[in-house]
Formats: sequence, C-alpha cells, structure tokens
Amino acid sequence: MSAGIKGKYERNIKPNFEYIKRWLREGATEKQCAARLRIGYSTWNKYKSQFVEFREMIEGVNKSEIINNLREALIKRAIGFEYEERKQYIKDKKNTCDGNKTTYTEIVKKYKVPDMSAIKEALKIYDEKYIKKIKNKEFKEEDLELWKASKKKNEP
Repeated sequence: MSAGIKGKYERNIKPNFEYIKRWLREGATEKQCAARLRIGYSTWNKYKSQFVEFREMIEGVNKSEIINNLREALIKRAIGFEYEERKQYIKDKKNTCDGNKTTYTEIVKKYKVPDMSAIKEALKIYDEKYIKKIKNKEFKEEDLELWKASKKKNEP
C-alpha cells in the first residue's frame, strides 16, 4: 500500500467516521457517502478493501434502525397524522405605522389522511388473515379464468 493512499485516507476518511455512520443510519447509500466526501465510489471501495477499520465501521452501522424507521413511517402514513405548516411574512417599513419591519408567523395545523397503498402494505406485513384473503382471492380468480378457458374449449 502506498503512503499516498494511506495519507489521503487518514486526512479525508478517518476524521469523518462519525458523519459517515450518521449518513448510513439515515439511509444514505455508500455511493452517496462517497460523493459527500468528494471521493469516487471506486476509491471508497478501495479503502474498504484496504482498511479493516473502515470496512468494520461500515458493516457495524445498525441496519435494523433504518428498518424500524421505515416501519414507523409506513404505519404513520397508513393511519394518518397531524402536522404543522409554518409560513413567515415580513411587512416592509413602508406598510407599518412605526416604519419598522414586522415579521408574522402563520402556523396552520393540517391532517394527512391515511394512504390506501400504505394501509395495504402494512396489512400485508402485520395481518395474517389479510394475507390469506389475498391468496384466496388470487386462487379464486385463477380458478375463474381456468373455468372460462375450459368452457371455451368445450363449446361446439
């Protein structure tokens, strides 16, 4: 291993381990992390193969945390949720009595209705009865198609 590669690794990658861990936990891909560090993806892979501590750090990032965040987001979309939308308005000096700028913040509470596709996906994951119903429906549709096909063959 050349001294140049080790030096660049020590300067550009090792000091950013905490950032890299956070990015990966937040769902960034390795390619996106490399881009944020302004290195090529091939260089990223070279560092992974040459530096054990770097490879172990990447592998050590807990993917289950990402999966839990995705599940929470899916459930939130499936059941609906409230959120606040904030807008700021600034009045010019000309439009005010005292000649000063005035800032107004408008806070509006909104409700995101449940998303049907999220509901279906959540049911597929969490409800065994729903999965059985879907499979049963698929089998019935197949049976119906086979029955129609056999009827056509039997017609004179």
